[in-house]
Amino acid sequence: MKSKLVLLTLLSSLLFPLALPNELMLQGSPVLGLFCLSFFFWAIYESPSFRFASFLGVLFGAISTLLANYWLKNFNEYAFYTLGGVTLGYVGLNALLAPIIHGFSRLGPAVRPFLTALLFAVYEYLKSTGFLGYPWGLIAYPPHTILPFIQFVDITGLWGLSFLCAYFNSLLAEAMVLRFTFAFRGIAYLRYRRTMNLKGMSLFAASLMLIACAYGSARLLAGFPATKNFRVLLVQQNIDPWDQGKDRKGITAAIEVTRKGLRASRDRYRALPDLVVWSETALRSPVDAEEARPFGEDASNYYSFYFPNLFQEFGTPALTGAPVKTSLPGRYYNAAILVTPDGRVTDVYAKQHPVPFVESIPFMELEPVREFFNNNLHLYNFWLMGKKASVFTLPIAGGETVRFGVPICFEDVFPDLCREFVRNGAEVLINISNDSWSETRSALTQHIAAARFRAIETRTPLVRSTNAGLTSVIAPTGQITASIPLFERRFLLADVPVAGTQSVTLYTLFGDYLPYLFTLYLIAFLALHAWRTPFQNAIARLRGARTTSFEKRSGGKRSHLRNSQNQKKDS
Repeated sequence: MKSKLVLLTLLSSLLFPLALPNELMLQGSPVLGLFCLSFFFWAIYESPSFRFASFLGVLFGAISTLLANYWLKNFNEYAFYTLGGVTLGYVGLNALLAPIIHGFSRLGPAVRPFLTALLFAVYEYLKSTGFLGYPWGLIAYPPHTILPFIQFVDITGLWGLSFLCAYFNSLLAEAMVLRFTFAFRGIAYLRYRRTMNLKGMSLFAASLMLIACAYGSARLLAGFPATKNFRVLLVQQNIDPWDQGKDRKGITAAIEVTRKGLRASRDRYRALPDLVVWSETALRSPVDAEEARPFGEDASNYYSFYFPNLFQEFGTPALTGAPVKTSLPGRYYNAAILVTPDGRVTDVYAKQHPVPFVESIPFMELEPVREFFNNNLHLYNFWLMGKKASVFTLPIAGGETVRFGVPICFEDVFPDLCREFVRNGAEVLINISNDSWSETRSALTQHIAAARFRAIETRTPLVRSTNAGLTSVIAPTGQITASIPLFERRFLLADVPVAGTQSVTLYTLFGDYLPYLFTLYLIAFLALHAWRTPFQNAIARLRGARTTSFEKRSGGKRSHLRNSQNQKKDS
């Protein structure tokens, strides 16, 4: 029995990473996404105990995480903290999730699939938020290419899609329990009743999918008209991010690609782009943003010495990632800076969500904490985190202006953070990132598969300028309208349509309300079940007592009748 449950869990542990973008299927598999978790759910339903369910959760968490995120091993000397930390975290979460699902599954097969889907959606929300949040490998990601199906996330957020995908998986798990579990064979009425319940739930799930597709198709047909165009030159320099001794090589490569892009813009449009965008940490030497002209001719720093007139020759504003000095000695922001053609820094945004224990450690400003990590783990320099979703304002051609937010690195996979940019007035989201250290196509594709949902949730264009990919422009529908190949040194010159009047989505207004509603429903369901159970037991005992009394009376009458009949026969 237990070996069968282990095999079922192992099967889901292999299928789930295949449903996500991977090296075999670069975009993942939406079909696998509909049943990859069903074997894991089946195993949890039939687990003989809570402890064994927790073991199954550990098994699933460890294997599926390692297979889906194996590229984290390439994070240089921090590989132990990235791959090891993520795996341990998911092992712990699944060790808690599996017995909770097992407990809810005991409430009955009629509600088991629905409750399982609710629990899984709440779980995916919890693992995607907070300092330790890591929204990679969600069940909502496999259908990221099916645009009509995913448009409703502008209402529910990503968690509505998580629920729907998990619901299909749990329904299939219930069907397999009904088909292959021996406990109900021979009990025709009970089997018929459960079959009808399953058919009803399947019809409900199919209806939800049809409604989602109908809504999505209508939104895609309606489109999102733009009143102005924002032309960008995205630079993909494709350099080794760990090559710390050759900072100038990276800047030189970015300059060369930028020059080619500017020439192409002059040839094609007879004009310069509105903005040149370089990737995260394209500049590696710290910048003093308080300085009048840190990139001007009269500056006295690394850039003025090696790259005089770095941005002046472009003749157009530039957005780039760079370390920015803070008021604390030796502490820097991982920041995005907007540089004018005369070398001034007009806007700064400091990354708010770090890679946990790699870019930031909680309470690192306290000396005992700092000494522990310095002396025991040999970790020294960490970024100081920002606290505000700053929005930049840029004049563009035609006398217009455009306002944009700049989520850095994997910040564009956090729905709540990108929502804050839009609520603060951003008309466009421009992500600058550097994932080239992963050295895999699947890692870069997993990133954009998650990021494209931010465009749909807020109905805001998303522009991505990266070191190695995927440099692209994503429309408010989630469609990738322009991109360049992975791991190539190239530029992308593109027009970004911007709506003059920003359409405010339900998700933009209320954020991640759905997981809270799911949680309240689960709590209410448990409370109602606990309240109803004593009454149901009392009614059952009362019915049992009445049945016993009736049987006794009936039995007495029958025995008297039999005795009379026997006496007549004897006579």
